[in-house]
Amino acid sequence: MAKHLLTTITHFFSRPNIRNSVTGILLILSVTVNAYLLLQIRVKPLPIRNSISLEQKNAAFLQGQGVVAIVNKRSNERIVEIANDIQQVDTVVDFEIKKGKLDEPDKINEPPKQNPPAKHNPPKKQKSPPKQKTQSNVYCADTSKWTQHIVNPKTDTNLLDWTFKKKRKCPAFSVDEYPKVRSKVSLQCEGKSSKLVMTSANSTRDIQEVEFGNKCLQDVINNCCHGKYVVPNVVHYIWYADKELGYFQFVSFMSALRFMKPCLILIHGSYIPRGKYWDYFVSISPNIIHVKRERPTEIFGQKLAYPEHASDIMRIEALIAYGGVYLDFDEILLRNVESLRKYDYTQGHERDVTLGSQFVMARRNATFLNYWYHSYRDDYQKTWAWNALWVPEKLSKKYPNLIHVEGYNFTRPNWQHVDLIYNANYDWSTNYGMHMYVRWYKNVTNNVIIRKLNTTIGAVCRHVLFGNKELCVR
Repeated sequence: MAKHLLTTITHFFSRPNIRNSVTGILLILSVTVNAYLLLQIRVKPLPIRNSISLEQKNAAFLQGQGVVAIVNKRSNERIVEIANDIQQVDTVVDFEIKKGKLDEPDKINEPPKQNPPAKHNPPKKQKSPPKQKTQSNVYCADTSKWTQHIVNPKTDTNLLDWTFKKKRKCPAFSVDEYPKVRSKVSLQCEGKSSKLVMTSANSTRDIQEVEFGNKCLQDVINNCCHGKYVVPNVVHYIWYADKELGYFQFVSFMSALRFMKPCLILIHGSYIPRGKYWDYFVSISPNIIHVKRERPTEIFGQKLAYPEHASDIMRIEALIAYGGVYLDFDEILLRNVESLRKYDYTQGHERDVTLGSQFVMARRNATFLNYWYHSYRDDYQKTWAWNALWVPEKLSKKYPNLIHVEGYNFTRPNWQHVDLIYNANYDWSTNYGMHMYVRWYKNVTNNVIIRKLNTTIGAVCRHVLFGNKELCVR
């Protein structure tokens, strides 16, 4: 009976017209059911990174808030985890850079959950610092105290008034006057003890020199320069040639001293600067170490297309090795960056389609740095700025959980609007820094000229050197 019924049903559905009708009905039912199920699913929209207007940024800064505070008000989740297969490399891994090669990101040991570096208690205050046989004082602090030597240590720039109608008396300032006997920091690593010691020096050329990758320097930074943040309070510069420090390069140094109070300033390259601006700065800020290394001519076996690409590579390698803040010599800081040191990695836009590489902040061996570095192996294009500017932007889109993008607050105005720097007064109240593009600025500039220079350049230099942006009375 059952067998007969099955045969009858099979014969019935085997007819072409019946089979086509049933297939159509099943297809319609399938589409209807799937559409119904999709309508029941609640889709959570993704927040857009840094979708904040300039007016909001200005208002937030003037109220003492950061841009991040606005983002947090909009959403409790600032970063959406959409790349679960990528995890931040947090461990502090000892490594060497040999022949331009680093451990590949996918071969680095995957760490446990993210933990900030252990807090380092500052040394207890003593009535008189203990003296060693070398008459050196132990120094280990995450911020320096040498801003006291700036002509006006207090910064009182009015960020609400940009008319420049109020003139003020500016302090006298000459780089020709500085103490001939100065202080100097040196590394001291004995067993598990890594620290800095302060001694006296009679020459501005007397700077401690270490080879790149020096483990003692790495240990001192870990022990002395972090405070409560993952990014150490260390500034990196790259210096190629045996030449004098220029005026804007000097202002960059002074801006780092005023607004970062860095634990250490590292000069990477074959030489250290010279000249009157260098002599003055070294005399008031002893925390300078020369990290000696040659300028690379190739990367991953490929010859570099431009000399400037060597600097692009060296800044990445410096941050991978030590962590900290990299600055171009014509990038000038305009305010404290401490609030950004909590992020593993930070860059800002130069243009909508690029991230600027003249101001980069990173913890040591940050994963984003490794991806950027290996782009020179996998996607090195012999054009002016592909790997330096376009690649980081593309990586930020691919791995948004590995980077904090700080809008345009590192490089604004950009190179397309340098006239706002050279011939106008730009409102930089929300900027952390400004790139001056000095290779294009041909006017003579010094501490006398900036007193009455009614442009962005004049205001920025007065803000850094005198602690106030306003024009000087004389």
